[in-house]
Order: sequence, then structure tokens, then C-alpha cells
Amino acid sequence: MKRVGKIDDKILWCLLLIAGVASVPLMTDYVFWGESLAGTLNQIHVLGQGLGSVFPLRVMPVSDHGYGAASLQANVFYLIPALLYRFGMEMKNAYKWTLFLLNLATAGIAYLCFRRCCGSKWAGVIGSMLFTWCPGRCSEMYLVGDLGETAAWTFLPLILLGFRLLYKEERTGQDHRDAGGALFLGYSLVALSSTVVLFAVMVMTAVFLLVMGRETFRGKRLFTVVWAGVITFFVNAWFLVPALLRLREVPAVAPLLLSDVRGSGMYISQYLTVFNRGGDGERLMREGLVGVRAMGPGIAVMLLLTVFLWMVFVKEKRCDDILVVAWERRFVGKCMGTAAILMFFSLNLFPWDLLQNRNMICSILLAVMHTPAKLGIVADACLLLSACIFFSLLSEKADEKEGKLVTLIVVAIAFCTTQFLLGDILQTRSFLREAEVTALYASEFSLLSGESMAWRLCEVVSAVTLCACVVLFVLRRRKKC
Repeated sequence: MKRVGKIDDKILWCLLLIAGVASVPLMTDYVFWGESLAGTLNQIHVLGQGLGSVFPLRVMPVSDHGYGAASLQANVFYLIPALLYRFGMEMKNAYKWTLFLLNLATAGIAYLCFRRCCGSKWAGVIGSMLFTWCPGRCSEMYLVGDLGETAAWTFLPLILLGFRLLYKEERTGQDHRDAGGALFLGYSLVALSSTVVLFAVMVMTAVFLLVMGRETFRGKRLFTVVWAGVITFFVNAWFLVPALLRLREVPAVAPLLLSDVRGSGMYISQYLTVFNRGGDGERLMREGLVGVRAMGPGIAVMLLLTVFLWMVFVKEKRCDDILVVAWERRFVGKCMGTAAILMFFSLNLFPWDLLQNRNMICSILLAVMHTPAKLGIVADACLLLSACIFFSLLSEKADEKEGKLVTLIVVAIAFCTTQFLLGDILQTRSFLREAEVTALYASEFSLLSGESMAWRLCEVVSAVTLCACVVLFVLRRRKKC
């Protein structure tokens, strides 16, 4: 069989098809309007004009926005459309090409990570499909227009892989190193994408470690997670430290706070919706589920997990036949437990309003989180990991016909529901052409040129830490050889 690198040609075509299906709304001559689109395009515009004038490029808002773009971000992945725009491409095309590249990257990274998690290449393909077509991710991309959070979705599978390797039943020193490397890489890339998603990932990590209980304190697991977190902080200190220092000031925190934090939480039905429509409603306490945004992992994922629970609690004998390894069954259950806690945190049932107007620390936490619905991102990620591992076990232990039938059902459900969502987006959402995109440009953002000595020191720390990590990686690779 012909191979392209370590991925054979069939797998490669499947990944291209997965990315292509998710990119259907990009095959137009316009961009869809989203609540964060103006901020995204303005930042791209400012970065494109500022290339070569300041290093590193930091963008700050001139006026209060009232959403996540008002905070200090790394904006590293905004440089892709900024470069395309600087070289003469129209803004809307530069933005759309960047989204297409993120779809390709998401399909590829998700495949590699889920293949390693499940130990099967076709389980990796299914994992890539479910993750890339996740309704929550698609709505973030086309209905919100926040490029940073869309980029953060791309690297969440690396963190899931880190947890999977960390809690393998039979561990080796290499597994711990790989787990630490995956966590460090995932945390760093998410941090460079969006501090809002980084906060959600930190909450997910804390909940996951607690749910795993005593297993967390065995071996080097806790040390590995702490090490990955510390190295991530030092590598990204060049913007994390300035961002944290800014949060000491009330004028920097106030624009990020919502008047009704609890009201921006999700409904449980959003995780169970079969046919998600292309709505953009987020203030659910006011409007209910009318025009609500898709935020769940998709009904295919929820059906797989429903089958898992049915087999565990109803058909125990059938469960013992398929989930032979008790550790695997327990790990899937723990992942689902983590997801359940994160889901509860993301709902409007959780009393987030108790933290409002308490003190500066509570205000900072609410400002960094932005809305409880952001925790739904990591809840979706945990549900996806659980579903993919269960699918892998199901397809391995079932006979050939049953395995093919399960695969066909999962693919059909995921494809049909994704097509329904994307079709509804194409038919109902308002959009902007190039002239309207240009009209969005305003002096709402500016480049930070003057920097304090503390900021420069943080840049030196990040550069030294990054160089040290690269040297250690090269030395270890040479040892293996």
C-alpha cells in the first residue's frame, strides 16, 4: 500500500474529506457575520499594517468592547491572515483561507492524537471526524467569528492525548515523557490562541485530576502535570505576565465582565440536540432556546456514550464481553464524570452570580472565564475522548459485521447532522462582502510599542526557556538514535 509519511493514502483522503466537509461554508464569496467578527478583522488589519515595525506584536483595544477581545492576547495565529493580507490578499479571503488551514490542521492533529489514544488508525479517523465536525466548534468558527478560540479548538486533542498517556494502565518512562510533552505542547498552543480557552483548560485539568482520585498521586503523574504547567508558563511569560499584570487594574477588568453571568450559561438540552440550527443566541435566560447557538459535541457522540451507559448498567454481560479490560471501562467512566462536572459548571443552573461584585479576585476569575458557556468547550472535549475510546473498544471486540455496522451508523449520523447545521448556516445567516468588511475597519485596536523593563525581562525568560526545551528535545532524540 502506498504511504504518505506515516499515514497511508486512504487515511489521507479521509482526513481531506473531513476537512472539506467542515469547510463547505467557506466556498462562498462572503464571510458570515458573528459577534466577534469585527474585533477579529480589526486585529488582523492592525497586525497586517504593523508587521515589521514592532516585535513582538501586541494588540490592545483603544475602546471598551465588552467581550474577550478586550483582554491582552498573544494573537500568534492572527499572523497567518495578517501576512496574507499584507501580501495583497483581500481581507475576507485571508480570513477564510486561515479557517480552511485550521480545518486541515484540526483534522490532522485530531487523527494523530485519537489514533494514539485508541491504538487504532480507523478509530483515529472517527475521532478526527467527530472532533472536526463538532457542532460547538463549527458554530465557533462560523457564528462567532473569534479566530483565537477557533485556533484553540485545534490543539485540544493534544491535551486529551496527554491525559490518556498519563493514565495508561501499563506505563513506561517514555509514556510519562510523551504525556508531559503533549500536555506542554497543548497548553502552550492553546495559550497562544486564547486565554479564555486556556482558563477553561485549566479548570478541566483540575477537575480531571480530582476525578481520577488516588491514581493522580501514583508514580510521576502529578509531577508531570505540574512540570508541563510550569514550563508552559515560562515559555509564554512574554504575554501571560503582562496580561496578568493588567488584570490588577479595574479599567482593564470591567469591560470583560457581563451584567448577567449566570444567564449566559447553557441549557442541558444543548448537549442533547439532534439537529442544531445556525443560531447565534447566547443570552439564553432572556430568549430561551429560540435561535440558540450549537454548543454541544454532537448527537453521534452522545448516542455512543448512551450505549456505553446502557451496557454498563443494563447489559452487564454484554459489557464484560466488549469492555474486557476493567481499566478501560473505568477510564471512560472517569472521563464522562469529568465531562459531567464541567457540563454542570457551564449551565445556567450553576450559581455563578454568587461571585459577582464580591471582590477583585472573583471579578478577575469571571473576566478571564468570560461566560460559563466557554466551559462547554472542554466538556465537549472530554465527551469526545470518552466516545472515541468506547468506539475503539466496541469495534475491536465486536465481530466484523457488527463493527462495520457501528462505524456506518456513527458516520451517517455525524455526516447528516453536520450537513443540516452547515446548510442552515448557509441559508439563514447574515453575511458580509468585501466592501462591508472594509467598512468594519476602525481605530479600535492599536499596537503596543512602548514596553516596560519587566515586559522585556519576560521576553528574555520565554526565549531562554524555549531554547532550553529545544536543546533537551534534540538531545533526547539523539539518545534514542
